[in-house]
Amino acid sequence: MGKDNFSGPINFGNQEYIQKLLEDYRRDPSSVAQDWSAFFQGVDFANLNRDGLSSTAKTSSIGGGSDDLRIKVLVNSYRKYGHLMANTNPMLPPLQEPTELSLSTLGFDVSELTKPFPTLGLSRQTILPLESIIHRLRELYSSTISYETDHIESGEFRDWIHSRIASLSGEVDKEFYRHLILKLFKAKEFELFLQKKFLGAKRFSIEGGETFLPMMDELLNLAAWNKYKSCVIGMAHRGRLNLLCNLRNKPYSDLFREFEGSGLPTENEGLGDVKYHKGYEHEVMTRSLQAIQTVLAANPSHLESVDPVVLGITLAKQKQTGGVDSVLPILIHGDASVAGQGVVYETLQLLNIKGYSVGGCIHIVINNQIGFTAEPEETRSTRYCTDIAKAFSVPIIHVNAEDPVACIKAVVLAFEARHRFKTDVFIDLNCHRLFGHNESDEPRFTNPKLYQKIKEKDHIYKLFSTQLISKGVVLDQEVVQMEKEVEQELTKAFEEVSHREPPKNPHIIEELNEKSKRVTFQEVTTKISKEKFLRLAEKITYIPQEFMAHPKIRKLFESRYSELKGDLDHPVIDWASAELLAYASLVEEGFHVRLSGEDSKRGTFSHRHAAVVDQEKGELYIPLTKISPTQAPFEVYSSPLSEFAVMGFDYGYSLAYPKSLVIWEGQFGDFVNGAQIILDQYFSSSETKWGQTASLVLYLPHGYEGMGPEHTSCRIERFLQLAALDNMRIVIPSTPAQWFHLIRKQVLASPQKPLVIATPKSMLRLNSSFSTPREIIEGSFQYFMGDHQKAKRLLLCSGKIFHELAPKKGEAAIIRIEQVYPFHREKFLQILGPYRECKDVRFVQEEPANQGTWEYLRPIFREIFKEEVRYIGRPSSSVPDTGFARLFKIQQEEIIREATL
Repeated sequence: MGKDNFSGPINFGNQEYIQKLLEDYRRDPSSVAQDWSAFFQGVDFANLNRDGLSSTAKTSSIGGGSDDLRIKVLVNSYRKYGHLMANTNPMLPPLQEPTELSLSTLGFDVSELTKPFPTLGLSRQTILPLESIIHRLRELYSSTISYETDHIESGEFRDWIHSRIASLSGEVDKEFYRHLILKLFKAKEFELFLQKKFLGAKRFSIEGGETFLPMMDELLNLAAWNKYKSCVIGMAHRGRLNLLCNLRNKPYSDLFREFEGSGLPTENEGLGDVKYHKGYEHEVMTRSLQAIQTVLAANPSHLESVDPVVLGITLAKQKQTGGVDSVLPILIHGDASVAGQGVVYETLQLLNIKGYSVGGCIHIVINNQIGFTAEPEETRSTRYCTDIAKAFSVPIIHVNAEDPVACIKAVVLAFEARHRFKTDVFIDLNCHRLFGHNESDEPRFTNPKLYQKIKEKDHIYKLFSTQLISKGVVLDQEVVQMEKEVEQELTKAFEEVSHREPPKNPHIIEELNEKSKRVTFQEVTTKISKEKFLRLAEKITYIPQEFMAHPKIRKLFESRYSELKGDLDHPVIDWASAELLAYASLVEEGFHVRLSGEDSKRGTFSHRHAAVVDQEKGELYIPLTKISPTQAPFEVYSSPLSEFAVMGFDYGYSLAYPKSLVIWEGQFGDFVNGAQIILDQYFSSSETKWGQTASLVLYLPHGYEGMGPEHTSCRIERFLQLAALDNMRIVIPSTPAQWFHLIRKQVLASPQKPLVIATPKSMLRLNSSFSTPREIIEGSFQYFMGDHQKAKRLLLCSGKIFHELAPKKGEAAIIRIEQVYPFHREKFLQILGPYRECKDVRFVQEEPANQGTWEYLRPIFREIFKEEVRYIGRPSSSVPDTGFARLFKIQQEEIIREATL
């Protein structure tokens, strides 16, 4: 048959004809027209790229293809499958060649190994024998370093990675070899020294993965050389002490003193934490003689919890120092934790989200093949612990810790990829763990085979130094002298500590007890002038005429402004107006405001509307960014549906952005329990453990409206259980003016403390709760609010329940407890005044007796009142509220009736 020409689009009604051409092409590619031959080659290549190379049909099609096509398929196959036979795991024997990379699968014959082919896809295009091309591909993709890039969506990014892999030389100069061997020895000797001097003490050794230290050293060097101002590092305990001393320059003597356990807290310190949880901030001089500031974030034993905290710190620093190329985040993971802990996924999800993206993060997984006692098949369902990264289209580099040069190559590629493409990069550092989970643990109880292999291994330093000496790269006497100097440095630091007398303080218990009772009540001016009030009222309600806002939103804004500019004594300020006025006043005064949370732009209850959407173009108009030309930034973000990672992020952000207002908002108050680890280990305890004061504000919608067990309570009792040592503020405001002054006080007071606010739901539109402009202009935050009337019965309450009690209180007086913790006893006694001798005192709350504020306030009331305060509220329960609307109404009515009877 003749060679039919191919022209125009394929008509699928001619499938039989096309199938016949394909069969001819399979038998003899030259039997069909050149354009049809090119078409079928393209189809074959696309299918091979997409589906792999295992079928016989594909094998025959490759074998019958051109040399260029076959080489392209060969190169592509090594890029895709090379990791399957790479020697990246020092605990495994050499891997067998996978079927996908066999000569027959790739369409070659053994007889072609000496045949010359074009080196397409490698660094330099030339002609080489097939066996040389395969050797080169194995060097690049199947040696002690391998890559996974096939999942990356961007073709440009993939092409750049493979081009850089091919061009990165594995050779370094002698001076760098000496630097590398010094870092390895210091890492090894540090661990051995601690083992000898503090036998059995927990240190979570990095032995078996010492190459991690020179990798981090090179990362800092690359960052400093490229003019980054700082690096923010998050890591768990494995290797942390080694990093602190041998990279972050923490004095050995300081650490030895902590091992001796002879220290006591000073006046300005908290209760402290174990040495492998503490953070550290220090300037490091890199090998290129460039200085860089480094921050090692404090991290509890909840291994991956620090991940979002580090990114929050990073973004705050980037905003203050020059963008994503000014601060580099580095996260260090364990193999079991990176695969097993959900916060890793939540944190990765922030990669490209505005308001949370930091321009990429470098991840290093210290993959010691075990999680405490669990082996890999017990800790994940995937081939690699890093497979989670594939969901986010980021490159993965697997590398053998016993090849330090390959590890440095991995670091260089990771840094360049992040720097150029603003993406995350994962390095899977395959190594082993010399001891058990800690140094007093016996790993052979549960992992005898693994630890038999480990017993037979030499230190990485010994393997590498022997290799360099044998090659003449360094001299034996040079190595001996270096070892001697390092040993002397450690010994000298230890002797300094051992000659010191431990501090003595016989009154330490009394001092701690006294400190636990000490709290601060900052009094600051939060009112604003009438002129400022009216100016800001106009600004926060203005929408340009050409902006196509939703008609209801425009009407709402116009109505707000009309009311705000009216009578100063008329209660027209609703909760949203008070909140927005507070933000406007702060940004005008130069204080940065960040509001982040689920649905925060609009507000869960469609009340805030901090960002207005153009109904035609979809663009945003944010009035709070238009307050003045010199204002501080205002930012509002509707976050991903994550509590753990987003709250952790905002907590970190608040640490690194001083004198700012940083708010995390829950869609409903009980959603906060999704971030309980952040609350327990950071928000409530960082000052006590690490001397680290955050200023994060939590907005937690709270109130009983018959919505059922969920969406009702922010679990205020849990915060009160965590409240001690003046560590936070817990407030239940009952009016918009209180909220306004509280927001301003949070920024203007010093020192700033974490703040929990039980924010309103149904009260948002409750007219009787609204405030007057005069309360904004002349008022201040009140710890307690009373009605100043004589009465024989006194009701104590907080929040929404007040507005239900007030119309029915009769001759009773009501005192609202606005700030629950710390409880301002002096202010309470002042407002209590004429009711001090009252014998009928009732505490009223909507929550069950074992929830809410009752159990916290009860002992305080016992010290103040002569008579027992009577509790009125729901009985103790395992849930906040009933799911039956009718039962809720009956209970609520009974509470009001019993309180006012």
